[in-house]
Amino acid sequence: MANVLLVDPSDMARKVMRGVLARARHRLACVANVLEAWDLISQHVKVDAVVLELKLELESGFGLLERLRADAFSKRCRSSFTRAQATATR
Repeated sequence: MANVLLVDPSDMARKVMRGVLARARHRLACVANVLEAWDLISQHVKVDAVVLELKLELESGFGLLERLRADAFSKRCRSSFTRAQATATR
């Protein structure tokens, strides 16, 4: 069981990931943007893994990852990227 931080601006993506990770018995903290992610991290919430959307407001997922790696936080956490935007087909 892991403590996962999901950073994704999409309500639907957060809802889907919450279900997937809950079934796997992981604990999930969901935030919509970089500022909320940093707020949570600054509170020293235990996070074992971060799942990042590539396209975030204010900063990209890669930008956030670079800042996480520069911080001591990265020594205790794994990162992963997602790309939730889907295209409609007919």
